[in-house]
Amino acid sequence: MRRLLENVLRYKKSFVFVLIGQIVIYISVFGILNLYNNAENREKDRIESIYDSRIEIDLYKSQEKNIFSEDFLNIDRGNIVVTKGLSLSFSEQGLPNIVDLVLVNNEELPYKLIKGHIPGTEESDIGRNVVAIGRDKLKYAYEENGKQYITLATTKYEVVGVLGSNRSDFWDYKIVLNIHCISDKTLESINKDSDFKLELGSNNIDIFDIYKDVYVSLKSEDNGLNLESNKVKGLGESTVSTTLNRTGLAKKLSVALFCFCNCLVISEFFFIEHRKELEIEKTLGASNRFVIGKLFTRYVEISAIALLLFLIVTKAFEKIGLLSNIIRVSFINVLVVFATIIVIAILSLIYPYVKVVKMDVVEMRTRR
Repeated sequence: MRRLLENVLRYKKSFVFVLIGQIVIYISVFGILNLYNNAENREKDRIESIYDSRIEIDLYKSQEKNIFSEDFLNIDRGNIVVTKGLSLSFSEQGLPNIVDLVLVNNEELPYKLIKGHIPGTEESDIGRNVVAIGRDKLKYAYEENGKQYITLATTKYEVVGVLGSNRSDFWDYKIVLNIHCISDKTLESINKDSDFKLELGSNNIDIFDIYKDVYVSLKSEDNGLNLESNKVKGLGESTVSTTLNRTGLAKKLSVALFCFCNCLVISEFFFIEHRKELEIEKTLGASNRFVIGKLFTRYVEISAIALLLFLIVTKAFEKIGLLSNIIRVSFINVLVVFATIIVIAILSLIYPYVKVVKMDVVEMRTRR
């Protein structure tokens, strides 16, 4: 280690310039890797939430009324949830929020919980105003008598469950209600929505077996109701690209590209500081391959030191809470970082290589 430090610190100015450039590149590369890992983990959580058999129904009501009759709510197979279209005011956040409304629950629901339970899954919930909210929404909850509450549609709801995954934010922004655990005022607000999406899902039966009961029940409550049904197969469209675009991947790639190009500028300064040493070695008969190999090794050594410093500083910031966990060790991440070091070293040695090849050994010997 001592020999390594002596080797790279012999030229302090170029060491500092290269070190700073490398650290900036690692920030960009790890930022991009973190975005990609989050997008992939979000996609895994989405896939795990998908039923083996499911039907999506877009509903367009012809009148403002409750179309979910007792017969509908007493369907004894599968799960039925309103997944899109229901919007309720969220007083603490100051914005309306889309909510999931569980209508029929005969199987385990796909929601992931950090703590608590989904409304309606315990008998004590029936008739009470209770809600499950995502981890991000929890910051808006207020506490009374050791319990947490939020206000939806001007009604106070007790938080009985917190949604979340240990690998992504897929569930962090959800709000889940159960039709048996909401106030009349909330139901009135829901009835004003004219269109929304129902998801019929099951991991135990072919969900089409209950579709006729659902259709008949809904049409009997609203004969003018328009239904557009779709039996969904497969895992649906991947959300990885959408997540990456939403999180600013293009900007981070632009920064990374700029950093890589900056290597060419730094390489000129790197060569100038090492020029005298290179001329001496060439004069003594060293081959171009030996000289470039030596520069390559030195550049990789500085890259390794920069990576070590980056990891130490990042982990220190994570410990004191200034950064979230952006460094995740995986086979792909290790390969990407290793490849980054090699590519940067190669790019940075293009200019020195051209200069070394053009060195005239006879002229240098004459000059000396």
